[in-house]
Amino acid sequence: MNEASPVTKRATGRVLSLTALASYWGSIALLVIASILVGFLAAAIAPGASAVTLQAFFGLAIQVDASFLLAVFVVASFLLPRLPDQSKRMYGFFLTLDAVILFLGLMVGTLGFVRPELATANAFGLTITVVMTWFLGLLFLVDGIRLSGQVGPERTPERR
Repeated sequence: MNEASPVTKRATGRVLSLTALASYWGSIALLVIASILVGFLAAAIAPGASAVTLQAFFGLAIQVDASFLLAVFVVASFLLPRLPDQSKRMYGFFLTLDAVILFLGLMVGTLGFVRPELATANAFGLTITVVMTWFLGLLFLVDGIRLSGQVGPERTPERR
């Protein structure tokens, strides 16, 4: 056997090796580190921006969060019917958590867009929150997309 010993089974029932598991968590760690760096960079620049610039940023942030939120629902509608019953609950929870995170980003973006004086006074906190919701939402979304490549055709009642 050329792979390391099996450690865990995923939703598809495939056995992951230690190297595949390390690669998977390494990718997640890399994305989290990138989100923190980009979030702090954007948030450090934000307090020096004008109210008009911040309002434009938060207006575009609303569109980004809404697009990600739509993508989460598309992935969920594709993925959940095809998963084995024991995995639906776990991935349903993660997709719900993703929707909540993106909805939070949508609300923060709306707050910054509608109340430019609040966005100017709290530019660092609002900006880092929006950017972090983008990356966290993207993290869960990419995991759902990764899993969707491993599931079979839609499960109909006669196949269950």
